[in-house]
Amino acid sequence: MNVPVSLAGTESARLPEPLRIRAFDGLQGKLLLRPWYDWCGVRAIVNWYFPLSRAWAAALEADGDLQSFNDQLGTGFQDSGRIRSALARTAQADKTYHERQTLWEERFFSEAAVAEGELVRLEIERQSASKHRMMRRKEFLPWRRKFPKLHWAVPLKDDVEQHHGERLAHPASAFEVPAFPGFEVSKGLSGAWDAMSPYRQYWLRFPSLASGEESAVMASPGEKGKAWAKVYEPEQGGEGAPCLIFLHGIGMETDLWGELADPVNALTRQGFRVIRPEAPWHAHRRLRGRFGGEPAIAQGPLGFIELFHAWVTEVAQLIEWARNNGSSQVAVGGLSLGALTAQLVATQARNWRPEQRPDHLLLITTSEDLLDIALHGSMASLLEMPKHFAAAGWAEADLARWTPLLEPHGDPVMEAARIVVLLGRADDLTPVRGGESLLRRWKVPENNIFRPNQGHFSASLGLYRDNAVLQRVVANMTG
Repeated sequence: MNVPVSLAGTESARLPEPLRIRAFDGLQGKLLLRPWYDWCGVRAIVNWYFPLSRAWAAALEADGDLQSFNDQLGTGFQDSGRIRSALARTAQADKTYHERQTLWEERFFSEAAVAEGELVRLEIERQSASKHRMMRRKEFLPWRRKFPKLHWAVPLKDDVEQHHGERLAHPASAFEVPAFPGFEVSKGLSGAWDAMSPYRQYWLRFPSLASGEESAVMASPGEKGKAWAKVYEPEQGGEGAPCLIFLHGIGMETDLWGELADPVNALTRQGFRVIRPEAPWHAHRRLRGRFGGEPAIAQGPLGFIELFHAWVTEVAQLIEWARNNGSSQVAVGGLSLGALTAQLVATQARNWRPEQRPDHLLLITTSEDLLDIALHGSMASLLEMPKHFAAAGWAEADLARWTPLLEPHGDPVMEAARIVVLLGRADDLTPVRGGESLLRRWKVPENNIFRPNQGHFSASLGLYRDNAVLQRVVANMTG
């Protein structure tokens, strides 16, 4: 059953059951999750979610000041009750969220004992405040067409060369993993996917390796930013359990929208530990004045070069953390942006210590051809990305030069039988031809490949009604 976020039932010191997305189940899911859904979805994201998020991020930074809001967006809103109210409501939601989040962090990451019922209450209040703040995007619906989709900041070629030319010249050390960091581990909470499926969850924090995150919204003044990951385990803990580190897509910030009955997280039912890292510039790592994931797209090639550099090496650290904390085997997986990152982990791991190398790989909606995604993918076309690249002096040959830092060149560290892939046959966002090329090059067995007649979003959302690809990973890791 669906349980809303509320304080009801917290006397048992257990979280309410996560919200189930019924629209993706059964027959309605079969009818909904077809290629037409993706055609609508990518346009809704580009033409609605992006401009509303751009306005929302500017409003959070403006803190109710109309002039600051206009300056950030290049708009010319005149003082009126409607826009003032939208800014004020957004600022108030942001203030409430930060109050709840700050108290939550103090309690969850302190050494002092805190009753689990109190922790459950704080988590529910944090989720409620976070979702309310995220929903303030709707305040700006009347003016959607006035807002830019992104704050474009594509750098010049010389700037990228200055920051990453040395890495390009020495590919074997381009993703060198820093010394093992100090991980902060939060207090844990009990929950249940249903009455028969209890689990435990907690959070990890460790030093961020991403550019600019010393100015992230949640960073303390004078401190480097922190990377975050949420961990789900069987109720008895993760000792000896196989582990899946699963990476999300661009703009996805699930921990800020409230707990969902996600089929990946629910692998705890089968004895798995699941780790869900937050990508650079997302969620707790969002940069001031930007919405989650925006810098990766808006900085063109530099955005993805720097995101991959940070996230790939942070995943290596998480693999080592999982092994140090009892995981018997470790798989790395992801969807969309997460899959593009996971496949880089699989190839770059050849240069890492054994304890940092994954044993298995799961890729959902991926491609080995980043240029194809950036120049010809459906989202790239709607955002006119080639035009923005050209305006900053980038030709296709200039972009191609940087593919060793963006694409999975060479062979993966695991054998092909340990790679499982789901490709939507109608995917035109990460065009499916690049995924098929990768499968051929890596000689992935046909029984490890799933090809539904779906597009980019419908294929990944289809896991809610058919998780056969996840069960193949489970079989590979436990059989």
